[in-house]
Amino acid sequence: MPDLNPSTNQVPKPPPGYNQTDHYSTPGKKFIDFCLGFIGTIIFYFVGWTITIALGQLAYRIASFLSSFYYGLALFVLVWAIIFFRRRGRRFIGLGILWAIIAPVVIVGLLLGACFLALSKNGGF
Repeated sequence: MPDLNPSTNQVPKPPPGYNQTDHYSTPGKKFIDFCLGFIGTIIFYFVGWTITIALGQLAYRIASFLSSFYYGLALFVLVWAIIFFRRRGRRFIGLGILWAIIAPVVIVGLLLGACFLALSKNGGF
């Protein structure tokens, strides 16, 4: 049974902008939204990186500033997108965005750790 508001004895209303209908009526929609978030984030990074490189070639002195500005802006936009889609009831797009950010970091970390272990004295070679 849902929690009732003690003063009015009614079920509280959801916050404004909350989508009460469940978008994920089939498992295929979850997968499609996850892929949209994952692939959309990769495309977002690629387009921003391409623009940063192109502008950096035109003005060499501001290339490092553009790179720092782009990554700061990208982080802000991705966090905003996760919150936006979560509030709209499309949480798997946000999960796809998170996986697109976290997966490369984990993979690179594991590869560097394996290389370090293999090349150290305690390694297997």
